[in-house]
Amino acid sequence: MRDYINRKSVRYQGQIPVEVKQGMGLTRNFSTSGIYFVTDQPVALDERLEVVMLLDYQHIGQRVRLHCMSDVVRVEPCDELLGVAVAVEGCRFELVTEDVEPPRMDGGACGHA
Repeated sequence: MRDYINRKSVRYQGQIPVEVKQGMGLTRNFSTSGIYFVTDQPVALDERLEVVMLLDYQHIGQRVRLHCMSDVVRVEPCDELLGVAVAVEGCRFELVTEDVEPPRMDGGACGHA
């Protein structure tokens, strides 16, 4: 069993739609240093990915895209999807100017730290 006490940052549970490659995913947990999500996209260990989360911007009622450049550190089967853990190397925010609804995805029952 892994020693999760020694992680770089605290993990938060939450299901946030993400854009991954040409498809979608759904977060299970995230922190400032990593994201765990499920996706139907093929992903390989050590692959460099841009993971994009669509978030609500609290103060002006507008949405933002959080673009995270990440390195894949774990890939595992998750029902008919893949569970993917990434280490986040850097992020940037982008204000969304068009009216965008977050995509819907059934993430299955998988998801752990």
